[in-house]
Amino acid sequence: MHHKNKNESYYKLDNENKKMKLIQSQRHLFDIPNDIAYFNCAYNSPQLNESKTRLLAGVTEKSHPWERTPKSFFENAEIIRQLSADLFGGDSIGFAIIPAASYGLSTAARAIEPFIKKGEKILIMEEEFPSNVLP
Repeated sequence: MHHKNKNESYYKLDNENKKMKLIQSQRHLFDIPNDIAYFNCAYNSPQLNESKTRLLAGVTEKSHPWERTPKSFFENAEIIRQLSADLFGGDSIGFAIIPAASYGLSTAARAIEPFIKKGEKILIMEEEFPSNVLP
């Protein structure tokens, strides 16, 4: 490890002096006790504290569906669409909020249906979910 100054750490990537800045510990973003060192994140990673907070709020809201108004549904959808556009690029109008993946797949199938000619084949994965086969 090479040190530029006491606040910045760098890791040397190769012999051409290319360097990558190391980030500081992110433990505070997770609910991991100090005496635990958890490394199996590729298999089952812990949730971010913020994700946990939002997931619990979502479960609480879902537990009282009679309190949700159509206006609040669409306000949340617009926020999500804009955040998606900011993250992935494009305009918010290019992102759809759907209640289930099957609806999205059905919509996509209907969109390409006019371009599929009789006798053409569509490849799908073996044992695919039925809604992908029968839109």
